[in-house]
Amino acid sequence: CVRSWMAVGNSLTNMIWKKFCLIFYTLRLCYCSTQPLLCQVFLQVLGCNIAFYISEHFINSKIDVLYKKFGKKRGNKLIEKFSNMKLSTLATIMAFPFTPAFLINILAGVSKMNQKKFLVACFIGKIFMVYFWGYVGTSLIESFKNPIVLLRITILLTITFIISKIVNKKYELD
Repeated sequence: CVRSWMAVGNSLTNMIWKKFCLIFYTLRLCYCSTQPLLCQVFLQVLGCNIAFYISEHFINSKIDVLYKKFGKKRGNKLIEKFSNMKLSTLATIMAFPFTPAFLINILAGVSKMNQKKFLVACFIGKIFMVYFWGYVGTSLIESFKNPIVLLRITILLTITFIISKIVNKKYELD
């Protein structure tokens, strides 16, 4: 009886140790000086896709709330515009640092947007958004006061648009 409890204790200790090592390695990967940008982009894309999945499968059935608020005609128009959005436009909107990501994720899921198109746009857009917050890092009001920050945002959005056009041309996601 004692040996069986010792075996359970050892296996439990090994499992906890392995999970601790995995968590430690993940934190080291995220906060090490060489790879924080990629780790943050990965986590942002993962979070956006979880929100997309939840809105696609659970919120879509409760779309009547949107229709009551905006009217059925206006709600359909908004969802239709979002579902027909081009990859370059979606990636540029996601790259803009002051856009509410939760709203984009929910609208993309509700509008039955192609998940591959959403994933690619999310990845392209989030790289530049994370870069902005990590290395430029100003608020909306400070951005309007400093023309150099506005120039940086414009350059980042232009690069995002160009890269998304190239990816779209190569993989035909629209």
